Amino acid sequence: MNAQPDPYDEMQKRLREGLRILREASEEDRHRFGPALIKLHGALEDFIRLELSQKAPHLRLEVEDAGRTSWKDLLPYAKQYLEFSESDASMISEADRQCQQVARGGTYTKSRADLVRYAEFVQRRCNASSPLRDTTHLGQAATPPISGQRPGPAAAIPSTPEVRTPWYGSTWLMVAYSAILIVIFCIIGFIPYSETFMDAIQKTFQRLSLQSISAETPLAAASPTSAAVGDTKPACVIIWVEHQPDDLGKKSRATVWEQKISDEVKASGMSPREFYELVVEHNPQLIQDDYEFKKGKKYLLPECQ
Repeated sequence: MNAQPDPYDEMQKRLREGLRILREASEEDRHRFGPALIKLHGALEDFIRLELSQKAPHLRLEVEDAGRTSWKDLLPYAKQYLEFSESDASMISEADRQCQQVARGGTYTKSRADLVRYAEFVQRRCNASSPLRDTTHLGQAATPPISGQRPGPAAAIPSTPEVRTPWYGSTWLMVAYSAILIVIFCIIGFIPYSETFMDAIQKTFQRLSLQSISAETPLAAASPTSAAVGDTKPACVIIWVEHQPDDLGKKSRATVWEQKISDEVKASGMSPREFYELVVEHNPQLIQDDYEFKKGKKYLLPECQ
Protein backbone atom coordinates (compact mmCIF):
# COMPACT_ATOMS: atom_id res chain seq x y z
CA MET A 1 0.00 0.00 0.00
CA ASN A 2 1.44 3.40 -1.06
CA ALA A 3 2.05 5.90 1.71
CA GLN A 4 0.11 9.14 1.54
CA PRO A 5 2.27 12.06 0.33
CA ASP A 6 3.48 14.32 3.10
CA PRO A 7 1.59 17.65 2.72
CA TYR A 8 4.63 19.62 3.89
CA ASP A 9 6.80 17.92 1.28
CA GLU A 10 4.21 18.74 -1.38
CA MET A 11 4.21 22.36 -0.26
CA GLN A 12 8.01 22.54 -0.46
CA LYS A 13 7.97 20.87 -3.87
CA ARG A 14 5.68 23.60 -5.22
CA LEU A 15 7.88 26.24 -3.68
CA ARG A 16 11.04 24.78 -5.24
CA GLU A 17 9.43 24.55 -8.67
CA GLY A 18 8.19 28.15 -8.48
CA LEU A 19 11.62 29.42 -7.47
CA ARG A 20 13.31 27.40 -10.21
CA ILE A 21 11.04 28.84 -12.91
CA LEU A 22 11.58 32.36 -11.59
CA ARG A 23 15.34 31.83 -11.38
CA GLU A 24 15.54 30.80 -15.03
CA ALA A 25 13.22 33.56 -16.32
CA SER A 26 14.59 36.96 -17.29
CA GLU A 27 12.60 40.19 -17.63
CA GLU A 28 11.97 39.29 -21.28
CA ASP A 29 10.54 35.83 -20.40
CA ARG A 30 7.26 37.24 -19.16
CA HIS A 31 5.38 34.15 -20.33
CA ARG A 32 7.15 32.24 -17.55
CA PHE A 33 6.14 34.62 -14.75
CA GLY A 34 2.60 33.27 -14.68
CA PRO A 35 3.56 29.60 -14.04
CA ALA A 36 6.10 30.70 -11.41
CA LEU A 37 3.46 32.78 -9.61
CA ILE A 38 0.92 29.90 -9.64
CA LYS A 39 3.46 27.55 -8.03
CA LEU A 40 4.49 30.09 -5.39
CA HIS A 41 0.91 31.11 -4.61
CA GLY A 42 -0.12 27.45 -4.34
CA ALA A 43 2.73 26.73 -1.93
CA LEU A 44 1.63 29.64 0.29
CA GLU A 45 -1.98 28.41 0.24
CA ASP A 46 -0.84 24.92 1.30
CA PHE A 47 1.22 26.42 4.10
CA ILE A 48 -1.67 28.52 5.46
CA ARG A 49 -4.09 25.57 5.39
CA LEU A 50 -1.59 23.29 7.18
CA GLU A 51 -0.71 25.90 9.80
CA LEU A 52 -4.34 26.74 10.51
CA SER A 53 -5.17 23.05 10.97
CA GLN A 54 -2.43 22.89 13.64
CA LYS A 55 -2.94 26.23 15.40
CA ALA A 56 -6.74 26.42 15.11
CA PRO A 57 -7.92 22.77 15.40
CA HIS A 58 -11.55 23.83 15.43
CA LEU A 59 -11.10 25.03 11.84
CA ARG A 60 -9.29 21.89 10.61
CA LEU A 61 -12.16 20.33 8.66
CA GLU A 62 -13.03 23.65 7.10
CA VAL A 63 -9.54 24.76 6.04
CA GLU A 64 -8.39 21.35 4.82
CA ASP A 65 -11.30 21.23 2.37
CA ALA A 66 -10.42 23.54 -0.50
CA GLY A 67 -13.98 23.29 -1.74
CA ARG A 68 -15.30 24.91 1.43
CA THR A 69 -12.76 27.73 1.84
CA SER A 70 -11.17 30.14 -0.61
CA TRP A 71 -8.65 32.92 -0.14
CA LYS A 72 -11.51 35.19 0.89
CA ASP A 73 -11.98 32.90 3.93
CA LEU A 74 -8.32 32.05 4.54
CA LEU A 75 -7.00 35.62 4.80
CA PRO A 76 -9.09 36.62 7.88
CA TYR A 77 -8.02 33.35 9.58
CA ALA A 78 -4.37 34.01 8.68
CA LYS A 79 -4.51 37.48 10.24
CA GLN A 80 -6.24 36.14 13.35
CA TYR A 81 -4.25 32.95 14.03
CA LEU A 82 -0.97 33.24 12.03
CA GLU A 83 -0.16 36.92 12.70
CA PHE A 84 -0.40 38.03 9.07
CA SER A 85 -0.51 41.81 8.75
CA GLU A 86 -2.88 43.90 6.67
CA SER A 87 0.00 44.56 4.29
CA ASP A 88 0.57 40.80 3.92
CA ALA A 89 -3.10 40.31 3.15
CA SER A 90 -3.01 43.04 0.47
CA MET A 91 0.03 41.44 -1.18
CA ILE A 92 -1.62 38.00 -1.19
CA SER A 93 -4.88 39.42 -2.59
CA GLU A 94 -3.01 41.04 -5.48
CA ALA A 95 -1.11 37.80 -6.16
CA ASP A 96 -4.40 35.85 -6.15
CA ARG A 97 -5.89 38.30 -8.64
CA GLN A 98 -2.88 37.87 -10.93
CA CYS A 99 -3.15 34.06 -10.61
CA GLN A 100 -6.80 34.09 -11.66
CA GLN A 101 -5.89 36.29 -14.61
CA VAL A 102 -3.17 33.85 -15.72
CA ALA A 103 -5.50 30.87 -15.22
CA ARG A 104 -8.03 32.47 -17.59
CA GLY A 105 -5.37 32.72 -20.32
CA GLY A 106 -4.00 36.14 -19.49
CA THR A 107 -0.48 37.16 -18.52
CA TYR A 108 1.24 38.37 -15.37
CA THR A 109 1.09 42.17 -15.67
CA LYS A 110 3.54 43.26 -12.98
CA SER A 111 7.36 43.35 -13.07
CA ARG A 112 9.87 40.62 -12.27
CA ALA A 113 10.97 42.65 -9.23
CA ASP A 114 7.41 42.49 -7.86
CA LEU A 115 7.36 38.73 -8.40
CA VAL A 116 10.73 38.38 -6.67
CA ARG A 117 9.42 40.29 -3.63
CA TYR A 118 6.41 37.99 -3.47
CA ALA A 119 8.71 34.96 -3.76
CA GLU A 120 10.75 36.26 -0.82
CA PHE A 121 7.59 36.63 1.24
CA VAL A 122 6.33 33.11 0.36
CA GLN A 123 9.71 31.52 1.09
CA ARG A 124 9.96 33.18 4.49
CA ARG A 125 6.53 31.89 5.42
CA CYS A 126 6.85 28.37 4.02
CA ASN A 127 10.28 27.74 5.53
CA ALA A 128 9.25 28.93 9.00
CA SER A 129 9.24 26.19 11.63
CA SER A 130 5.92 24.84 12.76
CA PRO A 131 5.47 24.01 16.46
CA LEU A 132 4.29 20.51 15.49
CA ARG A 133 6.81 19.81 12.76
CA ASP A 134 10.57 20.26 12.39
CA THR A 135 11.34 21.80 8.98
CA THR A 136 15.06 22.34 9.45
CA HIS A 137 15.73 19.64 6.83
CA LEU A 138 13.90 21.78 4.25
CA GLY A 139 16.31 24.75 4.56
CA GLN A 140 18.52 25.75 1.68
CA ALA A 141 18.36 22.47 -0.17
CA ALA A 142 14.57 22.69 -0.35
CA THR A 143 14.66 26.14 -1.96
CA PRO A 144 17.49 26.43 -4.48
CA PRO A 145 18.74 29.95 -5.16
CA ILE A 146 17.25 31.79 -8.12
CA SER A 147 20.67 33.19 -9.04
CA GLY A 148 21.89 29.70 -10.05
CA GLN A 149 24.68 29.69 -7.49
CA ARG A 150 25.20 27.09 -4.79
CA PRO A 151 22.82 27.44 -1.84
CA GLY A 152 23.96 29.94 0.76
CA PRO A 153 22.53 31.93 3.64
CA ALA A 154 21.60 34.94 1.48
CA ALA A 155 21.35 33.38 -2.00
CA ALA A 156 17.91 31.78 -1.90
CA ILE A 157 16.26 34.50 -3.96
CA PRO A 158 17.54 37.64 -5.70
CA SER A 159 17.79 40.63 -3.48
CA THR A 160 15.69 43.65 -4.23
CA PRO A 161 17.52 46.80 -5.34
CA GLU A 162 19.03 48.81 -2.55
CA VAL A 163 17.03 51.90 -1.76
CA ARG A 164 19.34 54.89 -1.87
CA THR A 165 18.64 58.33 -0.56
CA PRO A 166 18.42 60.76 -3.50
CA TRP A 167 21.15 63.40 -3.76
CA TYR A 168 18.69 66.16 -2.93
CA GLY A 169 17.81 64.37 0.35
CA SER A 170 21.39 64.45 1.70
CA THR A 171 21.66 65.77 5.27
CA TRP A 172 24.65 67.97 4.47
CA LEU A 173 22.89 69.42 1.43
CA MET A 174 19.87 70.27 3.56
CA VAL A 175 22.17 72.06 6.03
CA ALA A 176 23.71 74.04 3.15
CA TYR A 177 20.24 74.94 1.87
CA SER A 178 19.28 76.19 5.33
CA ALA A 179 22.45 78.30 5.65
CA ILE A 180 21.89 79.90 2.24
CA LEU A 181 18.28 80.72 3.09
CA ILE A 182 19.36 82.30 6.41
CA VAL A 183 21.91 84.51 4.59
CA ILE A 184 19.28 85.56 2.02
CA PHE A 185 16.78 86.44 4.75
CA CYS A 186 19.46 88.44 6.61
CA ILE A 187 20.28 90.41 3.45
CA ILE A 188 16.59 91.11 2.79
CA GLY A 189 16.12 92.27 6.38
CA PHE A 190 19.22 94.50 6.19
CA ILE A 191 18.21 96.35 3.00
CA PRO A 192 15.77 98.83 4.71
CA TYR A 193 18.52 99.85 7.15
CA SER A 194 21.43 99.96 4.69
CA GLU A 195 21.29 103.75 4.24
CA THR A 196 21.32 104.35 8.00
CA PHE A 197 24.19 101.90 8.39
CA MET A 198 26.28 103.60 5.69
CA ASP A 199 25.62 107.02 7.26
CA ALA A 200 26.83 105.74 10.62
CA ILE A 201 29.99 104.29 9.03
CA GLN A 202 30.68 107.54 7.18
CA LYS A 203 30.14 109.59 10.33
CA THR A 204 32.51 107.36 12.32
CA PHE A 205 35.31 107.73 9.76
CA GLN A 206 34.72 111.48 9.62
CA ARG A 207 35.13 111.73 13.39
CA LEU A 208 38.35 109.72 13.28
CA SER A 209 39.71 111.94 10.50
CA LEU A 210 38.89 115.15 12.32
CA GLN A 211 40.37 113.85 15.58
CA SER A 212 43.58 113.02 13.71
CA ILE A 213 43.73 116.50 12.19
CA SER A 214 43.11 118.13 15.58
CA ALA A 215 45.86 116.07 17.21
CA GLU A 216 48.39 117.02 14.53
CA THR A 217 47.51 120.75 14.27
CA PRO A 218 48.42 122.92 17.32
CA LEU A 219 45.63 125.16 18.56
CA ALA A 220 46.07 128.87 18.02
CA ALA A 221 45.88 131.23 20.99
CA ALA A 222 42.38 132.48 21.57
CA SER A 223 43.02 136.15 21.01
CA PRO A 224 42.11 138.54 18.21
CA THR A 225 45.77 139.11 17.31
CA SER A 226 47.26 135.59 17.56
CA ALA A 227 44.25 133.77 16.07
CA ALA A 228 44.08 135.89 12.95
CA VAL A 229 43.95 134.01 9.71
CA GLY A 230 44.89 135.92 6.61
CA ASP A 231 42.55 135.83 3.69
CA THR A 232 43.68 136.17 0.15
CA LYS A 233 41.18 138.94 -0.33
CA PRO A 234 42.43 142.31 0.95
CA ALA A 235 38.87 143.44 1.74
CA CYS A 236 38.56 141.32 4.92
CA VAL A 237 40.76 139.32 7.27
CA ILE A 238 39.25 136.46 9.27
CA ILE A 239 40.03 136.29 12.96
CA TRP A 240 38.70 133.73 15.47
CA VAL A 241 37.29 135.31 18.57
CA GLU A 242 36.03 133.60 21.70
CA HIS A 243 32.26 133.80 22.25
CA GLN A 244 29.83 132.47 24.82
CA PRO A 245 26.46 133.27 23.27
CA ASP A 246 23.43 131.65 24.87
CA ASP A 247 21.58 131.45 21.57
CA LEU A 248 23.91 128.73 20.19
CA GLY A 249 22.52 125.96 22.41
CA LYS A 250 21.52 122.76 20.55
CA LYS A 251 22.36 124.20 17.12
CA SER A 252 24.29 122.48 14.39
CA ARG A 253 27.17 123.96 12.41
CA ALA A 254 24.84 124.58 9.46
CA THR A 255 22.36 126.49 11.63
CA VAL A 256 25.10 128.60 13.23
CA TRP A 257 26.50 129.38 9.79
CA GLU A 258 23.14 130.49 8.39
CA GLN A 259 21.97 132.47 11.44
CA LYS A 260 25.18 134.04 12.75
CA ILE A 261 28.32 133.59 10.64
CA SER A 262 27.50 133.84 6.92
CA ASP A 263 26.71 137.57 6.90
CA GLU A 264 29.61 138.30 9.24
CA VAL A 265 32.29 136.76 7.01
CA LYS A 266 30.68 137.34 3.62
CA ALA A 267 33.41 139.73 2.54
CA SER A 268 36.12 137.14 3.24
CA GLY A 269 34.73 134.67 0.70
CA MET A 270 34.55 131.85 3.28
CA SER A 271 32.32 129.00 2.12
CA PRO A 272 30.04 126.92 4.37
CA ARG A 273 32.28 123.89 3.83
CA GLU A 274 35.35 125.82 4.99
CA PHE A 275 33.47 127.01 8.07
CA TYR A 276 32.37 123.44 8.96
CA GLU A 277 35.98 122.23 8.88
CA LEU A 278 37.66 125.26 10.50
CA VAL A 279 35.19 125.58 13.33
CA VAL A 280 35.95 121.99 14.35
CA GLU A 281 39.69 122.62 14.15
CA HIS A 282 39.34 125.61 16.50
CA ASN A 283 36.74 123.92 18.71
CA PRO A 284 37.65 120.20 19.04
CA GLN A 285 35.02 119.77 21.76
CA LEU A 286 32.41 119.74 18.98
CA ILE A 287 33.54 116.22 18.06
CA GLN A 288 32.59 114.87 21.49
CA ASP A 289 29.29 116.80 21.34
CA ASP A 290 28.29 115.25 17.98
CA TYR A 291 29.02 118.52 16.19
CA GLU A 292 26.32 120.35 18.15
CA PHE A 293 26.85 123.63 20.00
CA LYS A 294 25.97 123.57 23.69
CA LYS A 295 24.52 126.33 25.80
CA GLY A 296 26.96 127.79 28.35
CA LYS A 297 30.15 126.71 26.51
CA LYS A 298 32.71 129.05 24.98
CA TYR A 299 33.57 128.77 21.27
CA LEU A 300 36.04 130.43 18.88
CA LEU A 301 33.95 131.87 15.98
CA PRO A 302 35.18 133.70 12.88
CA GLU A 303 34.85 137.45 12.45
CA CYS A 304 35.75 139.67 9.50
CA GLN A 305 38.26 142.45 10.34
